[in-house]
Amino acid sequence: VMMMIGDYYFNHGQYAEALAEYSVVDPLALTASRQEEMNYRQAYSYLMLGEPDMAASLFRTLQSKPAWRNAAHFYLGYIAYSKGDYPQALQYFRGLDTTKEPANAAPYYEAQIYYAQGEYDKCLTTARNLLSGGNVPQFVPECNRLAGESLYNLGRSQEAIPYLWKYCAEAKEPAPSAFYILGVSEYEKGDNDAAIKLFQQAIGSHSAMEQSAWL
Repeated sequence: VMMMIGDYYFNHGQYAEALAEYSVVDPLALTASRQEEMNYRQAYSYLMLGEPDMAASLFRTLQSKPAWRNAAHFYLGYIAYSKGDYPQALQYFRGLDTTKEPANAAPYYEAQIYYAQGEYDKCLTTARNLLSGGNVPQFVPECNRLAGESLYNLGRSQEAIPYLWKYCAEAKEPAPSAFYILGVSEYEKGDNDAAIKLFQQAIGSHSAMEQSAWL
């Protein structure tokens, strides 16, 4: 009953309250499966509350549990990704069953890693697979950006443009880099008015790209 009270708060996104309830539950009084479930929910709650180290320590206890291994490895990979430890993240992501949640989001983070490492061919392939599969609709705008910017960096500018227009139309706060590439496209077509409007939205990154946009 005490665990179920914690579950109530967990299912309503009240993670601090859930952890407070779980902390007074004697895990030895639970069945093995309920112990594992509570560990998972505690780990997820810590992650949502911005305490990744606490979350990781609990997710590690679930790595050898068949029912939880897939999810535990995904979140351990996500935590490594968020810390910039890309080799460790990829190690966790590989071998996951990506047909099930939450591991179905792993290829998205792999694509981000490939882009950050300049492996644009791998990023493009992964992003396109995600778009064609449609399994993670929340990442569709960003996948369009990854595909478009990868194509641009591979020297395939014309192929990049449709992806980036879709991205800018769907994203809440499009990245300046997408506007910059679209601005270059309009500039090369001779549509200076359209190019200026796009370049203006590429300002603010304090980078070489911003200087180029000003120029």
